Amino acid sequence: MAAAALVSVSMVSCDLFKLDNFDAPDGSLTGRIIDAETGENVQSDIIEGTMLRFIEHGYDNPQPQYMRVKCDGTYANLLMFQGEYEIVPDARNFMPIDPVTLQVGKNTVYDFEVIPYIRILDPSITKEGNNVTATFRVQSNTTDAVKKVGLYVSDQPIVGEPMRKCCIEANVNTVMDSESTMKLVMNMARFTADLKENHDYWFRIGAQSAVGGAKFNYAPAVLLNIGEIEEEPEPDYNSLRDCDDLDGWNAPPVYLDFSDPRQGMSSLRNDFEGNVVIFQCNIPVPVNAHVSKEKGILAMELYVSDVSLGDWESGDSSIEISSSGIHDKNELGWPLRKESLNLHNGWNHLELPLASAIPSGGDIDLTAINWIRIYHTKLPGGITFKLDHMRFIEAE
Repeated sequence: MAAAALVSVSMVSCDLFKLDNFDAPDGSLTGRIIDAETGENVQSDIIEGTMLRFIEHGYDNPQPQYMRVKCDGTYANLLMFQGEYEIVPDARNFMPIDPVTLQVGKNTVYDFEVIPYIRILDPSITKEGNNVTATFRVQSNTTDAVKKVGLYVSDQPIVGEPMRKCCIEANVNTVMDSESTMKLVMNMARFTADLKENHDYWFRIGAQSAVGGAKFNYAPAVLLNIGEIEEEPEPDYNSLRDCDDLDGWNAPPVYLDFSDPRQGMSSLRNDFEGNVVIFQCNIPVPVNAHVSKEKGILAMELYVSDVSLGDWESGDSSIEISSSGIHDKNELGWPLRKESLNLHNGWNHLELPLASAIPSGGDIDLTAINWIRIYHTKLPGGITFKLDHMRFIEAE
């Protein structure tokens, strides 16, 4: 019995050896994802970036296989069986294209020509003092908004949104003007827990389209030595809204203006049509003002294109903050008047003492500010308003 069992095992092992005795794959497919208009590679993420799906012909119900596109927009599969394949980009950061049928041989090369969702134009990343500054323009090749822009940092050249030590991002959510220069400033003193002095790091500018499922588009990564990081005092204000994104700004329609911000990369802009509300925000995460009602000041930068229009001194108007999420409850307000605020054409620096505000609907909770509104009932259309750098200051 023992001998019979041994013979049986030996026969099965021999059969398995015969089944596995196929030629190794000796085909290869390499190439690039190329911007059809510029001829440049379309940069991507190595993780959560562009993928190629390929199906080998000649089999019943063949299963799709996938290969990743590298950060620099190239791809390579050096272990393919020679034969005919249908290949199409799957996850991607460019407009859809039709599948292609390729005969893959020993050294097949194929470049996909595409139109990226976004082009990052004139990218520049420089360092001065503690600040690394990225400037660039964004060209969107669809009618969709730009969802997000960011500056990403890693000690690896594969840096990107999912592969980073740290980053600064702005949720733009607006249709971009390709002539507007954007600026992202990363203060190294804020990232000492992640970055080491005098080390080299890769910095990369990225932007994501609001097209459903769109992956990030990128400029090439830049290697910088961040040098010494100087200690900096904490700012003497607490930010309420920096106006670098549209989070919470829900009425009326406003957009980001990158032309002349007072702080950060942008201001909010409303080309006012006379519909009473100028700016309104439901703050997603309530803000602790870190000031007292007796000495606290609400400061902001407010731009008015033409103060000669409208009746500023009559009607109902207010600059309001609240901790209730709605107006007229747990609210503080100040009249929006030309004379009392000394408004003039252009940017106006406003400092509004909390002690002089008009309360409404009970005491405000200064540790949980979650609502802002600026409105006026007697202003006509035709005035451009901008808002920037809303913050709280404790007076001396």
